[in-house]
Amino acid sequence: MMKKLSFLMIAVAAVCMSFMPMADSKYLADVKISSIKWATAAEGKTPHKGTLAFKSGSLMIDTKIVKSGFFYINMQTLTCTDISDAGFNKEFITELRDENNLNVVKYKESTIKVVSAKRGEPSGATDNYTLTLEVNLRGVKKSYTVPAKANYVKKSVKLSTQLVLPAADFGMVYDLTLDLDVTANQE
Repeated sequence: MMKKLSFLMIAVAAVCMSFMPMADSKYLADVKISSIKWATAAEGKTPHKGTLAFKSGSLMIDTKIVKSGFFYINMQTLTCTDISDAGFNKEFITELRDENNLNVVKYKESTIKVVSAKRGEPSGATDNYTLTLEVNLRGVKKSYTVPAKANYVKKSVKLSTQLVLPAADFGMVYDLTLDLDVTANQE
């Protein structure tokens, strides 16, 4: 009789727990393999390309569904990859770092917050999302809605999106396009 009662109590507890909401799992960005590629555009100026690096970040995921996230970008890692002349490369990076553009001396970090994520129809092994992102660049916060893709492999997720930051939104000379590729692993 005691065994039946114990089994019944375990069964009832299991059923009750199945109706409890599951906690989000935290996935930490692997900053060594995650990447940010940028491209500039401005009327009358030659477009250029380069990279930035994530300082840290995380995603909150519930049952393979992105819920939120937060990422720090180290603005000191700004490099230009398409200008081979060392002098011109340095000159362009100096221009991008100055107070008329990214103002890297004053703002050493920028942030991107995933405010909301709406899951769309999957395409094969890829989940499609519409993300609302809050970008803090040069001390100015702006929100953007962008499409994104997420791929899950075991306890990792790769999230990719492109974000266009108009110069006028941040008081800069150059429009900036960021291609974000984040690989995050479950904590």
